[in-house]
Amino acid sequence: DGTTEEVMDIGEMRAKFAAFGWDTVEIDGHDMVAIVEALERSRGLNVPAAIVCQTKKGRGVSSMEGRFGFHGKPPTPDQAEEALTELEELFGRQTEALEAVTGEFASVGEDGEESD
Repeated sequence: DGTTEEVMDIGEMRAKFAAFGWDTVEIDGHDMVAIVEALERSRGLNVPAAIVCQTKKGRGVSSMEGRFGFHGKPPTPDQAEEALTELEELFGRQTEALEAVTGEFASVGEDGEESD
């Protein structure tokens, strides 16, 4: 048990994608604005795009953040209640950014073209 880097380090993903000709960008995977910007940046490229998101397991839940012991095991009822309370507070502050993500890309069809 341990962090991803300790258990199965996969190296520099951005460099690996770039080596195969992909347009790559590395972002904070918890930053909704950065996600929207990266998705917008990838539109219209003539090469595949890779968005490498750096994230932390359990982000936003103080008792679980960065702790590998919570991966793959259910929280107790008290832990779940605490987690939901913290996440509701966190995502309440990020509602506008979340709406930008879902609204902007909800109109894109399976073929990648804007739908009516």
